[in-house]
Amino acid sequence: MGLRIKEVIVEHDLTFKEVADRMGISSSALLQAVNGRKSKDKYVEPNPTYKLLQNIADAIPCHITELFDQPQYASNEEEMRFKVKDLQERLYWIQEGINGINHTFGFDNAFPKK
Repeated sequence: MGLRIKEVIVEHDLTFKEVADRMGISSSALLQAVNGRKSKDKYVEPNPTYKLLQNIADAIPCHITELFDQPQYASNEEEMRFKVKDLQERLYWIQEGINGINHTFGFDNAFPKK
């Protein structure tokens, strides 16, 4: 399940500049957050936070779930196990992001680590 921010912006007949203006940020900042960026001759993968994704969704406007690829139904048990594992991994990274945000604001135990 990947992000489909570009597609959703186009589907809503908007440009990156219009969405960035609605968010109060530069279009280059939005593009870097969505596409990743180059830092000291190496590529840095995009890693938008939940808050940024919610701000993008609010600016479009759409529900935040529209920004993600829709899950495909598994055709067999092996594929289902793979999809469950993938979703578990994504949930882990979402929780890690929330933990980072909570740590910044002093709420360190919102999602206790296992």
